[in-house]
Amino acid sequence: MFLRSILTTLVSGPAPDLYLCDLKSGVELGMFRRLTCVKGFGMSLDDVRRLASEIEAEMISDTCY
Repeated sequence: MFLRSILTTLVSGPAPDLYLCDLKSGVELGMFRRLTCVKGFGMSLDDVRRLASEIEAEMISDTCY
């Protein structure tokens, strides 16, 4: 419940890019998955690994400039 409140507050203003992982099959954070600021949503460990790799690649490409 606390996390939902934080996310609701975040997306109410200029929303940052969000990558959300909900290993409870989307029960907790599924309501946020279709927001335009959500760049990735994972519901399994494989999803989490894939998202972490995407984030890492983005961080590496940002530091190369």
